[in-house]
Amino acid sequence: MDKNLVTSLASLPGLTISSVERTRFPRDADVQITLLRYDVHVTDEASLDRALNAVQASLTPLPDKQIGEQLTMLATLVVKPAGETAKDQAIRIKSLTAQLIKYPADIVLYAVQKVGESCTFWPAYAEFHKHIEWRVEKRRKLMEALTAKKVALTASSQ
Repeated sequence: MDKNLVTSLASLPGLTISSVERTRFPRDADVQITLLRYDVHVTDEASLDRALNAVQASLTPLPDKQIGEQLTMLATLVVKPAGETAKDQAIRIKSLTAQLIKYPADIVLYAVQKVGESCTFWPAYAEFHKHIEWRVEKRRKLMEALTAKKVALTASSQ
């Protein structure tokens, strides 16, 4: 998802985006790659504006009604807690929706899919969060880098 976003932004004329990452090779674990920041170089301010709009659009959340529908579908795929009533389930879905509405639509849909594939029982919010937060952090860092570049260009032109 995010690689496609960065690739599409890199195709804009006069705009270069490169990631700065830290790679660790722990002895008893898989390789760990941590995104530190994005470096942005721009020669065409219109491309920078298009990039900002694209990243902002990628941060748009899924409407709460659609999140609720996704969670209702998920409820049919997993084992519900013993003794849970329809009212309890509705409260659970409403609570999860209130948390998930903060995140980009495509990432929420992906998280619901992954949770459905990996959980046997009704998931806690943490099950969704582990699929979401690191993906959102990449987009936030990209937005921060583009915004900082826009501010710097605006300040230098005044």
